Amino acid sequence: MAHSLGINVKHVPFKGSSASIPALIGNQVDITFASPPNLTGFVQSGKARILATNTLARSKANPDIPAISEYAKNFDFGFTVVMLAKKGTPEAYRNRISDSVKKAVNDPEVKSKLEKAGVDSIAGGPAELAAKLASENSRVIAAAKLANLKPE
Repeated sequence: MAHSLGINVKHVPFKGSSASIPALIGNQVDITFASPPNLTGFVQSGKARILATNTLARSKANPDIPAISEYAKNFDFGFTVVMLAKKGTPEAYRNRISDSVKKAVNDPEVKSKLEKAGVDSIAGGPAELAAKLASENSRVIAAAKLANLKPE
């Protein structure tokens, strides 16, 4: 992000938003990435402000919030939450689970609740998921190399 925006920032590693949000609220860091549901109370109380989504396009759930790509060309650091099965799970079971998840995610009531939580939902099958995860992994690896990040 810093490279895309042409700014100088210091990366401060956190093990999730349960640590990074208090650091933001406590003025120990200036910015953080966190999912909207984790920030709702802080935003409503005025302790935090959402500057942008970390995706190429504005969120359907929060269309008034700009996408960071509006400021940083081609910056896309959205993430995917998935349901996985262990290796060796029979295809019939995988398909049944996949079909059930698709049905649930596409249910209007579920979709509405996800949107209220700030989640743009997409339900696909195993092939679509594998392609999406491969694309995300490539982006994350490239960003980590650019930022000279090392695994802990």
